[in-house]
Amino acid sequence: WAEEGATGETFLTLNSLLTREYVERHGIDPDDFFAFARNAHDNAATAPHALLRKPVSKETYSASKTLAPFIRLFDACPVCDGAAAVVLSSNGVKGQDVLVASTQTRTDSLSLRRRQDVLELRALREASEAALQEASLELKHVGVFEAHDAYSIMTALCLESVGFAGPGQACALAMAGETSRRGRVPISTFGGLKARGHPVGASGVYQVAEIAAQLTREAGESQIPSQALRAGMAVSLGGAATTVSVSLLSL
Repeated sequence: WAEEGATGETFLTLNSLLTREYVERHGIDPDDFFAFARNAHDNAATAPHALLRKPVSKETYSASKTLAPFIRLFDACPVCDGAAAVVLSSNGVKGQDVLVASTQTRTDSLSLRRRQDVLELRALREASEAALQEASLELKHVGVFEAHDAYSIMTALCLESVGFAGPGQACALAMAGETSRRGRVPISTFGGLKARGHPVGASGVYQVAEIAAQLTREAGESQIPSQALRAGMAVSLGGAATTVSVSLLSL
């Protein structure tokens, strides 16, 4: 509180700080974050339960309201109503039912100023590495990834901290179409927090349910076309990645 809350910091301003640091350190054009908004809105268009189902153009993104330095309207998710549930059983059928291969949680400093590197989500890196190790899987086996895309910068940092992209490379990955449902690292396959909407308490369960739907090929028009889809990872964050939950699902 003394370092951030009492000085007027909010989730919006903290993500603005992270975005500024990312842009300045890696020398990227802030408008490159548009690729994440485009991907989320394109995917939401085929998800009946999504809130924002209209595509977004580069022109619309660039002309949108600035909410905070380096953060435009289309960089932030809408908070909305929503509910989600999963049913767990110890009597599944291997190869048919989705296996909870690992769940891991980690924490980091609440204050960004106390972190060694604000652009490395250390808790996420540790949790994702532990999940893969427990499941005896490698990152290349993860065919669908649900990032906590509440802000564009968090999408980028999730991709980089887990290892799907190198430092400063997440925007390029998205611009190349590699985060689309036909890409190498499909994310936000039903629109994500960004366009499906962020019902806060339900969001983490939503992500797990949507990963399960992808793995069982019950995602309808939102289905990833890859026939090799065998595992998926969902990441849910509390605060600015102060608390991290990673769920790794497989068939």
